[in-house]
Amino acid sequence: MKAKKKSAPTNAEAQSMAEWAYRNLRQNKSEPFPYTFEFQFEPTRMAKLVTQQESEKPFDASEIRQQVEVLSNLASNAAARYTVARVETFAPSTNPANADELVACLDDVVKQANKLVFQFAIAGSRKAVERLAARSLGSAIALLKLTRSNLDLVKPVARQWCMWPVAYNPHWNSKKEMEEMIKKLEVGRVAPENVQGKWSNVNTEGQPFKKVLGTYAARIMQHVLRPLHDIPTMRQRLVAEARMDISFLGNPPPLTGEEKERLIAQGWPRWIVDLVNLPPFSNEAAKDWFEVGWAALKEMTGGNVTSIKELRPIGESRAKEWRAQGASVAQQENQRECGIHDQLRKSFLHRFRLAE
Repeated sequence: MKAKKKSAPTNAEAQSMAEWAYRNLRQNKSEPFPYTFEFQFEPTRMAKLVTQQESEKPFDASEIRQQVEVLSNLASNAAARYTVARVETFAPSTNPANADELVACLDDVVKQANKLVFQFAIAGSRKAVERLAARSLGSAIALLKLTRSNLDLVKPVARQWCMWPVAYNPHWNSKKEMEEMIKKLEVGRVAPENVQGKWSNVNTEGQPFKKVLGTYAARIMQHVLRPLHDIPTMRQRLVAEARMDISFLGNPPPLTGEEKERLIAQGWPRWIVDLVNLPPFSNEAAKDWFEVGWAALKEMTGGNVTSIKELRPIGESRAKEWRAQGASVAQQENQRECGIHDQLRKSFLHRFRLAE
């Protein structure tokens, strides 16, 4: 018996997310994540999603005032939570969890300040452009100095990123040093975006479904899971809604079971709620990532993955075995779907396996 199609999300943001995922999974649109995240304090203290187009629209005077208030609140909360008396408890060597929390907290303040400066830049302020460039250059130079002094600290991060900020200088000697630094850092070596070359989508005699499996594995990971998970937008948004509070700073703790159910009752698809709770992608977490992607695919098909004509033949051998044993049509279809699930998971895990 086919699973009943889940009812559509009851809120506009969830509906928009579901439609975006459908276009990327089923129609292969490769659309970028359409939203950015904003705090708001009026009329209520909440967090919201806004489109990229809206986020690039110049603020009016009232919106500037509101965003300055957001910055003031973030800075005040940071100052209140991390007093001078407690600074000694945030040493990375003795209390890394507290140190990471403080770094994330300060990062929220910096991002909000940059957001305001960017607003003046798109409104035509040359000074704002200068400050954005100077701040970016300063960060790149700081990274360069850190790389020179502590390569072992920076390298694991750079290997996971597909891009890396650099302080570009047209002088040939500076360009040479920059290229050598990038080589030493092994930028992108284990970035999931760059491991797709390990998988060939060419069908072979022994693997007739390799192309379609690779295609759907890539859609699940690169067009849906990674855009939603790696940009903190969705997690911040859902945590704010679940806890009815935006006083948190930095990286909030995972959603509890009760909070997850509350969000689902408010119309958020379960797979999105589960996704924002996933740990960073790793070989150990890959199976959990796939199961969330599979849940998304099932929802995009009304609970019936076998309805996808490209995937349906993949489960035929499993269905045929059960048919020979006298299984009912419903049992055969269930086994067909299990066959698709297992083969797609195998493809996903192989394609996105990170180098050790």
